[in-house]
This record gives sequence, structure tokens and C-alpha cells, in this order.
Amino acid sequence: MAILDTVAISLHNLTMKGKFMDILKHTDIHNLELFENDVITSQIDKEVNGIVYRGQDVIVNNERVGSHKKTYKINRTDEMLKTANQHIMQSGIDTSNVEIVDKKWSYGGVNQRTITFKDAVLDPVRGDEINPQMIFINSYNGSRKAMIAFGLIRMICSNGMIDVEGHVQFRKHTNNDILAQEYGKIDTFKLTVDNSVRQLQSMNDTVVSLDQVRKTLKETIAKNDVKEKTLMEYIEKNNRGSIDNTNLYVVYNGLTEWATHHDARSTADMNEVYLNRQAELTKLWKTPQFEALAA
Repeated sequence: MAILDTVAISLHNLTMKGKFMDILKHTDIHNLELFENDVITSQIDKEVNGIVYRGQDVIVNNERVGSHKKTYKINRTDEMLKTANQHIMQSGIDTSNVEIVDKKWSYGGVNQRTITFKDAVLDPVRGDEINPQMIFINSYNGSRKAMIAFGLIRMICSNGMIDVEGHVQFRKHTNNDILAQEYGKIDTFKLTVDNSVRQLQSMNDTVVSLDQVRKTLKETIAKNDVKEKTLMEYIEKNNRGSIDNTNLYVVYNGLTEWATHHDARSTADMNEVYLNRQAELTKLWKTPQFEALAA
């Protein structure tokens, strides 16, 4: 009988039915109560056509949330945030006036913390104020890799933006040491935010035609007419000038509004859609087509 070290098939029919979201809003970066859960693994073997697939279940507060390869290692969210907090404090980042939103959904299988720095009001374009953010995401169900992102939130409409430089770090759960190396990104948070503001200012000065924008979207993230129409509607809604031309800052705001504001069946679904759309935009900023548009 063959024994495989990896789980090549779904060991269980894990569904998202009954998922819900817990949300805790507070102002203390050291408050980790939402993420202080009982997280354990349990080895599992399943035989299919004479082959044994070997892996492990992850159980959060007595709920099985996911099945993984036997090499999977847990990155605990609370431990991840404790290390992040050490870097935040060592870097001298002011946390005296922060807004923190902690979330967990899919029976605790996905965790997210967003820290908004309320005193750090930035003004890349006159009259358009933004706050910098740090976003931490982790999962036990395999749906999300560990992620540290820097973002900006546009105060006028609560658009959430993963910064234009795409400072998003994804790390697999098979090596906890790899994630630890990424905490150094926090040490350069202030510099990264400054660079992002300069890029937004440059975007505001870059005039593009709406036809160029439409062509870029068709070649990248809008492969069908319905999506192209939807994205262009968001961009044109943000465009208050010529009916033919706009600038990249308007394009950026229109697309981030599309990512942030949408119809979803539940709060948990809304968060999943938001994360997926932000991931799409992060890839878009790095495409040759968008770089050509920005040139």
C-alpha cells in the first residue's frame, strides 16, 4: 500500500456553511483576546484506492477548520502579533491614537487585524486626507497565507487601499522562520508610507485617457465586458473633469472603491471579497500594462 506524504485530495468535505464573524474594535495593540484561541493539530490518514493520504487537521476551539499536509506548521495569530508589536514599539511608531479592528471568521479559521493610525493624517492631494494602516492576516484553514501589508484608508469615503508599492508579504506555514524575517518591514513603515504618498502625488499629475484605462483593464483584470463596465463605472464616478481624460489618482481611487464597497451576503463574505479584490489590484499595479499607463 502506497503512503503519500502530502494530502493530494480533500480529506474531508470542508464547507464554509455556517461561517460567522467575530469583530472586536479597540485601541490597544497589546489586546489579543480575540486571537487567544485553543489551536491544535490532529494527524489524519485516509485510504483511497489503496493509497493512504497522510496529513493533519487543524482544530480551533474544538471546531475543525482545515486539513493540511503533514508538513504544515501552525503560525499562531496571537504570537504573530506579539512579535509585530515588538517591532512597532522598537520603531518608535506612535500608537497613542490608533483604531484597531480585530476579526475572525470561518469558525476562527481566518484572522485579521487592521491598525489605523489616526494622528498620522496625510494629504497626498489637497483636500483628500488619508490615514496609514497596518494589516495582518493569518489563517488556520489554508485559505490565506500569513500576510503583513501596509495600507492607506481614504477618510472621505473609507476606501481601503493596499499601498501602491504592493508591500504585501505572503508566507507559507511550513517554515515559521521565514515569516519572522518579514517583521523587519515594520521597521521601515514610516519610509514606506512616505514613498506611497509621493507615488499618489505623482499619480495625480499623470493624465491618461479613459480609452487607455479601458484597454489596460481589458488586458489585465477585466477579461469580460461586465467586469470592465463595472470597473469603468467606479472610475468615471470618481472622475470630475473631462469626459475623455482623467488621471491615475482617480483611476486608483475608483478601483480601490470597487475593492472596498460591494454587495456580499454576509460580513465574512464581504471580507473575503475585499481581500480577493485587493490581491487583484496589487497584481495589477505591477503589470507591464499598468506601468506603461503610468509612464
